[in-house]
Amino acid sequence: MDDRLLKPLLPLAVTGWGLLVGAGHLLLGAHANRPGDPGAPPGRWPAGSRIAPDLGRPELLIFLHPRCPCSKASVEELAAALEPSRDRISVRAVLLRYGGRRGGPESDLGRLVRDRLGVEARPDPGGEEARRFGVTTSGHVLLFGPRGELAFSGGITAGRGHRGDNAGREAIRSLLRFGDAAASSHPVFGCPLSPPPRESPR
Repeated sequence: MDDRLLKPLLPLAVTGWGLLVGAGHLLLGAHANRPGDPGAPPGRWPAGSRIAPDLGRPELLIFLHPRCPCSKASVEELAAALEPSRDRISVRAVLLRYGGRRGGPESDLGRLVRDRLGVEARPDPGGEEARRFGVTTSGHVLLFGPRGELAFSGGITAGRGHRGDNAGREAIRSLLRFGDAAASSHPVFGCPLSPPPRESPR
């Protein structure tokens, strides 16, 4: 093709490419900032749970999907929130388990939980405990008071996989230090707590 015909098309091609790249960034940003399902946690510790509450002090649970790329950020943010008050609270990390050993304490996420939170991850076969606690999104944190009342429900990251200051993390920190916080909930950013297609829970 004659170069004289191609030259007028070059600016159009560059502009089109720029628009495509910009649209891609916008879509990625929208996904990162789109919260997951907030679920419907009960106002008190569910009587049917197989996880026995540690009565007499606050109890915190974090529910995680072993394949969600956002789970690591949630664990890191929780570790940061607990730093001033770790010895005053009981912490449980509940990992969805499906397809054999995935989601157990020896998974990569299970080891991160042990290293950063100082607890063994509790496998949740088929998400049974998540359903009892009304949780449907990975990274969801529930904080119960010493008498079993729900004090906080939600996420502790600013977006999907994002680390840094956010209202959820600060609410947990404030509740543990002062017994009060500006917010009792925060959007949770993570993957649905369900097995991928064609993988049945075990």
